Parts: sequence; structure tokens; C-alpha cells
Amino acid sequence: MEVRVGRTSRTLNVIIANITSECILGRDFLMATGAQLDFRNMELVLDGERIPCFSPEEPSNASAVCYRLTVARTTKIPAGHEMVVETVLPGKAYQNDTSPGLGLVQPLTHEFSPKNGLMVARSVVDTQNAVCVRMCNFGDKKQTLKEGTVVATMIPLEEAEILRETDIGRTDLVKHSIDTGNARPIKQRPRRAPRQQQAEIDRQVNLLLENDFIRPTQSPWSTPVVLVAKKGSGWRLCCDYRRLNEVTVKDAFPLPRIDDTLDNLSGAKWWCTLDLAAGIGRWS
Repeated sequence: MEVRVGRTSRTLNVIIANITSECILGRDFLMATGAQLDFRNMELVLDGERIPCFSPEEPSNASAVCYRLTVARTTKIPAGHEMVVETVLPGKAYQNDTSPGLGLVQPLTHEFSPKNGLMVARSVVDTQNAVCVRMCNFGDKKQTLKEGTVVATMIPLEEAEILRETDIGRTDLVKHSIDTGNARPIKQRPRRAPRQQQAEIDRQVNLLLENDFIRPTQSPWSTPVVLVAKKGSGWRLCCDYRRLNEVTVKDAFPLPRIDDTLDNLSGAKWWCTLDLAAGIGRWS
């Protein structure tokens, strides 16, 4: 099994044990990676990377511990159905008694995926009560989850990285193209920005480059970037595509009638709005 800690990974033989934590690092891993234990700072040093360790004597310095969630009782999920499954959290979810008891449930990506028919939703749960996991069966056959089956993992919410600026997915199911017909390429010069805004432009462009959202190009097409203030705080990096839009062949998409949409929502009790962050960068 491939064991990854921080940026370091090794393939090792593992023993499955009845423990509440995900794993215990043994001497074979520490020797194979040339690891160093810094007991003064309670850190594990791997290839120059310093990883915080958990100290039972100092629970306030504890780092995140991952717990397995197992099915409380045998459950059957019909095809095409969604169900809330009660799970069992072994041991105590928090080492610190003053913690609010909130945890982040995360799916096991290899065992539960659309390919396998079952999916587990990410959710925030209160570990002081029964920990329930929302599951959906996308397959065409009934799925049976036996008691004791591991369906998800949970980490303390205070230790979880819920969302970062670069947590943006990308689909390969849709390819985007701009039809400009026989128009000649439009190449516009960069606009001069105030020094404070230029620093923000450089920061956001470098962030996009580092995370492979954009790449250097020598295209004959060029559009200047502008900063637009967000409603709350911060800046949104945009491109001024007005010249490009003038030569773009427009697509025609039939929009639903607003009265038909309102009729479909008649009688609804729950309403939800979704905001897709950086939507333009989510397809190729």
C-alpha cells in the first residue's frame, strides 16, 4: 500500500488492526524515508518538511486525527435512491473536551464513486449525537451495506481545510470554443494599473499559473485584464472581452419561460441557491 505523509510517499506492507486512528507509523516507514523526530517541537521532519505531531500530554497542540465511520446496522439502499445512514464513530472524536464536537465527513473516493454506483456526500456533523452520512445509489441495482462497513472518514472541523482559493475543479466533458468566423486576431495592449492594483494582479496571475489554471501563450489574440471590486471585500480579476465579443458568432440557446419555471416551483418548501466559484475556469 502507498503511504503518504505530507509530500513524502512510500509503498509498504501494512497490517489491518482494530484501531480508532487511521494508522500508526512504524520504524520501517521512518527508516525508509530517513525521517527525524523533533520531540522539542513535537514535529516529524520528512525531506525538509516539518509535520506537527500529536502529544497526549498537550491536547491543545493536537493535530487533526482521521476517524473511520462504519455502518451502525445493515442497510439496503434501493437503486436510484438517497438515504441517510447512521454510522458508528469508534472512540472519542475529540481529544480536547472543550471542542464544540463538530466534524467534517469525507467520502472514501476509491470505494464509493459514480463508477461503483454509491456516493457519500461531504457534510458537517455533531459528534456528540448520532453521526449520520448521506448516501446515494446511482446504480440500477439495490446496494446492501453490511454492519461494520467503512463508508467515510471524519476529521475535526477545526482542523479541516474546508475551502481554499485554489480548490477549483475542472471537467473534461465539455470543451469550450469561441467562433470568430473570418475575423482577424485582435491584440490589445495591457492597461496601466495603479501600483496597489498591479501588485494584486501579479498575485492572482501567479496563483493561477502555480495551480495550472492558465499557461503562458504566444497567441495572436490578446485581451487586457482589469480588477473589479467585489461586493464584500477583495478584487476579482477579469478580462475585457468587449472587442472579442464584437467579432464572436453568437450562440442561440432557448431559455425556459419564466412562468413555466415558477409553475414548477409551486408548492416547494425548500429553496437553494448555488454560486459556482471561478466558473469560467472549470472547463477546457
